Amino acid sequence: MKKYLLLILLLIPFKVNALDVVIGEFSYTPAFENPTKEKYYYHDDYFMKSSLKENNHLLTMSYNLAISTFEINNTTYTKKLYNDIGFKNIKAEGISDSTIGTIIAHKKIDKYDIVAVAIRGGQYKREWANNFVAGETGNIKGFNESSKIINTRIKEYIKNNKLKNVKIWVVGYSRGGAIANLTGVYINNHLKEFKTKKEDLYVYTFEAPASSTDKTKYNNIYNVKNVNDIVTFAYPKKWKLYNNGKIVLIGDTKEITLTSGVLIKKELEKVKIDEFLDDYFNWLSNNLSRETYYNELEKPLTSLANIFFGKSETEREKLFNFFANDFINSFILDFDFQNNYLNKESLDMMYSDNDLYDYLTDAIIEKLDKFRSNPNFQVLTDSEYETFKENLYPIIRTLAPIIYKDYLEDNSLYRLRTLIENIEEIVVNHYPQTNIEIIHSMDSYYNKKSIIFDSIMLVIFISIFIKYNYKTLSK
Repeated sequence: MKKYLLLILLLIPFKVNALDVVIGEFSYTPAFENPTKEKYYYHDDYFMKSSLKENNHLLTMSYNLAISTFEINNTTYTKKLYNDIGFKNIKAEGISDSTIGTIIAHKKIDKYDIVAVAIRGGQYKREWANNFVAGETGNIKGFNESSKIINTRIKEYIKNNKLKNVKIWVVGYSRGGAIANLTGVYINNHLKEFKTKKEDLYVYTFEAPASSTDKTKYNNIYNVKNVNDIVTFAYPKKWKLYNNGKIVLIGDTKEITLTSGVLIKKELEKVKIDEFLDDYFNWLSNNLSRETYYNELEKPLTSLANIFFGKSETEREKLFNFFANDFINSFILDFDFQNNYLNKESLDMMYSDNDLYDYLTDAIIEKLDKFRSNPNFQVLTDSEYETFKENLYPIIRTLAPIIYKDYLEDNSLYRLRTLIENIEEIVVNHYPQTNIEIIHSMDSYYNKKSIIFDSIMLVIFISIFIKYNYKTLSK
């Protein structure tokens, strides 16, 4: 009986530990949606294991922390989550400006000082325009500059709170994920500055585009990607950019239908979204070098993004609906425009005659002017509309030859047309709520049957333990 007692004594702490988990709810605000709540599971033991070993419990909790930053001009969601799991000394920076928002907090666990760094990755405004700032060489400039700011904030936080023997937990989603990756790379190469060790640095990124020119893979960085997410393809491979951690792929590959034709739609074949996106961005990078992007497109795209993301969420939704529906549909239905500007003679001129870019720009602006009274388009002020028109020409001048080349080689425009027709289905794979269930299902805590089984086993073990000891004491 003693050997059974020993087995029970060994198993009880394990079962208690498995169930002794903080269970609660956290909030976040998805794009164009109302605030919503999701369940989380947390335990301090997550940080007692080396970061070099995979830990789905911490991965899931990191996702929860990352998307808790999705709150418009505030930090109440993340602060509440920190408080619920015992993190204190909360410091929020950059939330109300257009640099980079972080919420940093601290918790003492045994002999370690755990520093949690949540990087805002959604529900920001003009900060979004920084995504278009690639720079001519090196790491993607917009992300890299933000990472430098965060590195300084972390070091100052450690210094000001007089922390020693530090474990650092960095999480980020989308843009925040790309910045978290670069932050992880920097800390890995400057561990002493952060009073930490490689096995004590825990970096989790979600839906992050590649942004680093460093090929090194670090075992304490985990890059989680939905295979169908367009954002993770945003900066093409041929620009020689990388994620620096273990790649964790989630989601089942979906299919879309390739379509061709300018005036008449023709279905070609079904392909997997990830294969299409890989082909699309590789094709684009073959025709649009980083140098050309930097010289021709970076400033106008950043300017337009500043206007769009300077608007409220409701206004952004109106503008998106205007361009995606009212305006685009008018081109499809306007046969005069198609006959005048999409005929073979015009397309032949487009590839060689720079004057035609002016001609096309003027034609688009003339058409936009007719929509000025559209309620959704009136979201733009007159000065913003003027800025929009000024930046239209360099975009057309750079992209028109590339689009025409696609048309000339394949006589189909299949890439662009397929992207436009499937954009809503493709973009939705980047929304955090799309991945909630997928990521949570990776964590056994979310498996109710497992929890019920553990509970039953715990009761059985305790019952046996009490019964045996009662008999022993009775003697």
